[in-house]
Amino acid sequence: MFFLTRIRSQAILFFAIILVSTFPYIAESAEKCGVIESLDRTVFALRNGREFELETGSSVFQGDMIKTGRIGNADIRLIDGTVAHIGPTSEVLLVSVVFDVRISQMQIAVDRGNVSLKMGSIPLVNPRGVRLTTPRALIYAGDSDLTISVSPSSEEIRADRLFSGNQISIYNSNAREIMNITAQNSVLSIDSEDAMTITEQGAGNR
Repeated sequence: MFFLTRIRSQAILFFAIILVSTFPYIAESAEKCGVIESLDRTVFALRNGREFELETGSSVFQGDMIKTGRIGNADIRLIDGTVAHIGPTSEVLLVSVVFDVRISQMQIAVDRGNVSLKMGSIPLVNPRGVRLTTPRALIYAGDSDLTISVSPSSEEIRADRLFSGNQISIYNSNAREIMNITAQNSVLSIDSEDAMTITEQGAGNR
């Protein structure tokens, strides 16, 4: 009886070790959407209720909330070649980044702070495939590079690179108003009452 109990305990221990050792591989192979290209100071990913400190070369996954400190920042290269620069005191949720023969789409939520995006291949395959959200706006960026700034009192969307004939479309949080940025370096501002205004700050389209 003692011998059988010992065999059973050893078998349970063996399978437990196998499960623990293979679980990270299973999770990593399922939803990886990018990699940390560079970072400064401490940057974390909140994943499945746990906080992980990121390093250069760390993988990021769909559903990760990327968090930077007061002087931290990170550059993330997503699987389609898009580079996201996340500035200090930011919280950015990687909702979905998919790039394959069946579907190509990106959804990123900027909860606070600053994010600059240099677009990769997804908008070239699916022009409406890049969907960005903030607490006050829904943004369809197309293949335009842009910077999003979110604070408790206001938000700004700046067109960093906008090819001639392209535009960035923004809905406010009530989806009752839409405005289009059509000139490079223009800034769209959204105040605490959801009102949207555009300020021309550049020389127009390139």
